[in-house]
Amino acid sequence: FFFSEAEDKMSFESTEDQLDPLVEPPLGLMVLNTDHTNKEHHQSMSISPAAASQVDELLNKDDDKDFSAVSVQGDGSAGIIKKKRKVSKKINHLLDHFRKLDEQVRKADGMANGLYYCVCVYCDQNRNERLESIKQDNRYNSSQQKLTQELSKVPELNKIKFSTRSCVNHLKNCIYYINKQGNNAGGGTPSTINSVSSRFSSSDSKVSSRARRSLDIQNFGLPTMSEEEIRVTEKILLELVIDAGLPFSFVELPAFHRLIDSIRPGASKLLPYRQKISSQLLSTAAKEASQNMNSRVKKYLKRGHFGGLLIDGYKNISGLHIDSMMLSVNSTSFPLQVSTTGSEHHGVAVAKSIEVEINKNMDKYHIRYICTDDAGQCGRARRILALRHPKLIFMRCYAHQVNLMVSALIKLPDFKEVGNSAIAAAKALKSSSSKFYPKMVNIAHRLYGRDKSCVLFVPAETRWNSIQQCFAGLLRIQSALMLFAHEFESTTKFPAACKKFKDEEAFWKKLAEAELLIRPFCFASYLMQRECNTLAHVFLVYLNLTNFITTSCRTTSQQDMVIKTIEDRWSSEEQPLFVLSFLLHPCFKKTVVSIIKNAEKVYGNWSRDRNSLSLARLQQAAAFYFGKFDLFSEKDDDETKQKSSLGYLKKHLRNWFNDELDMSDDYMPASENVVDYWLAQSTEFPEISRLASFLLGAKVQSASCERYFKDYARFHTKARNRLHEQRSHNSVVVLHDIHSRYGIEKGSGNKTRNRTVNANEYSRVDVGNDDDDSAVSRISVDDDDNSSDGDGELLGRVGGTDGETASELDHYLWVLRSCEEQDSEGNNDS
Repeated sequence: FFFSEAEDKMSFESTEDQLDPLVEPPLGLMVLNTDHTNKEHHQSMSISPAAASQVDELLNKDDDKDFSAVSVQGDGSAGIIKKKRKVSKKINHLLDHFRKLDEQVRKADGMANGLYYCVCVYCDQNRNERLESIKQDNRYNSSQQKLTQELSKVPELNKIKFSTRSCVNHLKNCIYYINKQGNNAGGGTPSTINSVSSRFSSSDSKVSSRARRSLDIQNFGLPTMSEEEIRVTEKILLELVIDAGLPFSFVELPAFHRLIDSIRPGASKLLPYRQKISSQLLSTAAKEASQNMNSRVKKYLKRGHFGGLLIDGYKNISGLHIDSMMLSVNSTSFPLQVSTTGSEHHGVAVAKSIEVEINKNMDKYHIRYICTDDAGQCGRARRILALRHPKLIFMRCYAHQVNLMVSALIKLPDFKEVGNSAIAAAKALKSSSSKFYPKMVNIAHRLYGRDKSCVLFVPAETRWNSIQQCFAGLLRIQSALMLFAHEFESTTKFPAACKKFKDEEAFWKKLAEAELLIRPFCFASYLMQRECNTLAHVFLVYLNLTNFITTSCRTTSQQDMVIKTIEDRWSSEEQPLFVLSFLLHPCFKKTVVSIIKNAEKVYGNWSRDRNSLSLARLQQAAAFYFGKFDLFSEKDDDETKQKSSLGYLKKHLRNWFNDELDMSDDYMPASENVVDYWLAQSTEFPEISRLASFLLGAKVQSASCERYFKDYARFHTKARNRLHEQRSHNSVVVLHDIHSRYGIEKGSGNKTRNRTVNANEYSRVDVGNDDDDSAVSRISVDDDDNSSDGDGELLGRVGGTDGETASELDHYLWVLRSCEEQDSEGNNDS
């Protein structure tokens, strides 16, 4: 080591066993060993005898004979450059708790950096006790191999750099040291940590507040906590942070530490830091959640179910486009993967990314169907992949399709003007939140009472279902809005769009007709968002929407325009696939049988009249899809056996149509467990069972991805916009695992949530004082709810207040009620 002349008089006592580099070497240098009288060293440096004698005299006078080098200056004077550093009191404290090893710490290039490794004496003692315990337990066992295996399970000691900070950090987290201190009489503060941590004072700007707080430990007398207790506590704390959507820095809040200390004094010192919770604990919990997901999926696959991929895109708060992929098995969705889309968004790039996931998960999860959004590039990707993977079903989200129908209805000439006027008036009134909106609310409270909701809804972007909420929100306070327009029309800066409220004939009647028209479409869109929906439910929705339009539209022109909107969507579908699924669904069989029989009476059969809606045509479609999707069993290894299987399929389908198939009654059909119903018949009727379970097991919505994005947005917020997408994804995975393990139904998607708003106007209160609370109690209870929660109650009002068309939808109402009842029964059974 070389030092400048000015550094000769410096004190090199340091808490780190390291030396500063040389800036300027001295004139002469002599390296000495412990043997100070070795004259060869003097001669090797070619110095004068006088200087050598001065060096010897200096060495003999020095009390501490432990040094490394001396320097010789140009004038012949000599001095000690560096003594071997004395062991400081702080290091002496550490030597009481650590055993220094002979192994040096080496850099990446293999050079030693002057530090040595050490091991904790408390960890070493615990390891020796465990080894001795294993030997005692196996002292009567003659198998030396088993003893060796048991001993090898005990982990080796962690080697620590023998530096103050590394040793203090280890003692802070060493459970054996903490338990030993906690068991001491009177507890107290460990002198080791307090004495050493004094060097990290608050004035040291290079040390973070986290390090200063971790080293400044007070009230260290902790009750004994085992490793298992700490592990469980950390796991529960992570679940709290994830389930509540809290930031990871929540665990470092002083108020939270005070709360923990009030429950168990001193326990806050054992809590993990933000970095540990957001990286190590979160990654471990996400891996455990994935393992739990795989175990649940394997149970479904063993029963005969198969999986599918639901894919959708999303732009997060940072403007980054990401793709979410969900695994759907048996009416249950699991978060599988999230990835960034990159700069290429065309159909070929989307098809490549989807095909990678198909090949990766095909055999693992028995992937048989893919459902994506209906964007242009997604549609092109589906057409490309359908050619490359003909044995898979590629579908678009039909909840989105019905949502787009609502957008098309509002653009019709008869409703476009009134719809735009209503939306503009609602926006204008809500934007004046400090002037005109409170005045309107006061008028509504005078008319309807203070317990009625006066919230006005503004349609959300691309969410056309909210248009019904906007229209109904205006209609339920119609009288209040009319009175508001008459009273404040002459006021300065009165919104011009709100003047429409005065015109009862031209505005309110057309608005009521528009709301009545789009209400069943909005409800159908909500119905299609359930995870238990199948291809049969798509046909059910198209069928009943058409039935509603033909019986409720007042003019033929309106009816033709709306029917054309529905038929445009239906014409682009693979119609035999949906009709066949509708026939094989146990809940809808009677309906489709009556439809086909009536069609054959009117239009004839397939062989003579080429009627597509006939039993013979459906038998051909069933045989075609059975071969296209390769549903043959392993025994059907030649063409003869395959033709025989197709013959049995057609025969069983005809018997099922004529209600002549002797089905087992051990398993009652349920809408979300219809696949289990057909799997129960696989022994007696294997061909039709495989076809039905395949078609009815495919999901027709990607709303599960939207629910995933909703949970994703809970963690990746505007305040946490730098959170990495993979960390947000891990949080969502852990959240779904928490809900599944604790039986929380939040976000399950298997229940129909009716978000439509009741458009009937509120009942008015009796005449009385505006500020008298007794007037509120005199409200009529005939229409107390401002929203409808029952499916039948909503659709019963579709035809208007006089119930003209309610009888036309009796079958639809019965189907929906039966589905919901069977849904609840299926949930109870599970």
